[in-house]
Amino acid sequence: SDFLATVPDFAPCTIGPHGFPQNWPGVYTSSRSLKSLLGKRGLLGAIRVHVMAPPSAADVARIAGLSLDPVQSCLNAARVAAHTGMDVVKGWAIFELFDIPGPAEMGGAFVAQKYWYNRDAAGVLVDFTPRGPDSSDAASAPLLLVEARDVSEKEPGQLTAKLVCLHRHLALTRGFSVTSAKAMPAPRKIGPPPPPRKIEPIGQILEQAREKTASSVGTCSTASPEITNRMASHTQRVAADKTPCRAMVPPSRSIDYSKFDQITDSDEEWEKLEATQSSVARSPGSTGGSESSLALRLTHTPTDKVAVGEYKAVFEALLAKADPPTIMPDLDVMYGSFRTCPDATDRALLDQACYAVEGNVSFLAKDPDALGSWDTKTAEMAKTMSSQKRFPEARLWCVIRQLRLPRDVGTLHMHAWCLEEEFGAVLSRKEAKLRVHTPSGTECLERSAYADRLQEALRAQLRRAIDL
Repeated sequence: SDFLATVPDFAPCTIGPHGFPQNWPGVYTSSRSLKSLLGKRGLLGAIRVHVMAPPSAADVARIAGLSLDPVQSCLNAARVAAHTGMDVVKGWAIFELFDIPGPAEMGGAFVAQKYWYNRDAAGVLVDFTPRGPDSSDAASAPLLLVEARDVSEKEPGQLTAKLVCLHRHLALTRGFSVTSAKAMPAPRKIGPPPPPRKIEPIGQILEQAREKTASSVGTCSTASPEITNRMASHTQRVAADKTPCRAMVPPSRSIDYSKFDQITDSDEEWEKLEATQSSVARSPGSTGGSESSLALRLTHTPTDKVAVGEYKAVFEALLAKADPPTIMPDLDVMYGSFRTCPDATDRALLDQACYAVEGNVSFLAKDPDALGSWDTKTAEMAKTMSSQKRFPEARLWCVIRQLRLPRDVGTLHMHAWCLEEEFGAVLSRKEAKLRVHTPSGTECLERSAYADRLQEALRAQLRRAIDL
């Protein structure tokens, strides 16, 4: 069947209001019904779970001219694959049935629908199937997608009157307009992408940066449009040179994320590298300090057992090593994300910060290819954080990479770009004073003074890149 429900005698053709599970992610641990779907011994046997936002403008541009049908995810994913060469991920979508409360002791009612989406060459997942009418809440809502123990295969079949009725009913409940004259909603044709912006030559960018920094060392009075424009052009050039990462629009901040008790969302190759570092850290000849040190102990501490004070101490020690120095982020906010993130990215950031603080690099001597693998994986982690607009975390990945790869200009460029994004966010705020985090605690600063600090740190990254 294309549907698996937690309620008996569920009929898909009578489905009522449904959508992203309420009270996510707490509902996973509190609802026995949802666990009966997602647990490793559940109906699906979920391997990975993704909170998927709608595709970004850059992603949509990749399928310009393609027609996509509402509620036809399997057909759409196959079309995208044929058009772009992306892989098809044959998974499931999880919805809460809002009009069926289910038994109180089970914690709500849920349904899983076979749902296909795509994975690009960089390994980034993207779902192009329209979720609702343009500009509606449904169109911008997140979707809970699952990679299960067994792929959700679908056999080609004849379109019967029963299937047409089901598709029409699903489309109506998801907000699409369906007339009596046409039983199915019209396909949505993807328009052409906007024309590309002109990118300045890198030599001209660096020469302008050298002249600007030479005349403004130690000062930063206002936000210069020239700096903002130059950084935008520079960022485009860097993106063109490297494997592109998806600038995914994140779900609403009202939605929490959680690392599931029974589900792991991580990469085997990354875990193997982590295990290598951990085993070396524990070995007697390791240069990473004593096994009882806080940093190394935290690498073996479960996520839910890491205290906020321990978490902050590691990153404060990491930032003390940063060269060039950078701005301290809000570690309390970062800790909250660390405790509620569904994938391995936040955990990997803490573990790698611990290794960096301890100066543990001896694992490289055991494997000549380990540094290259570490370089690739940490660069992907930094890109993932920046694509989610989590620029403080992306900066910390840059600090870790700079400590181990001090001559990597690309990392300095990304660090500067993240600071530029934070600078723009500070200027857009309405408060006259901001609470700023420092190694000695917090202080209140005028908004313009904090913006100056960000620009000073940004210029330090660019000056180091120019020197290299």
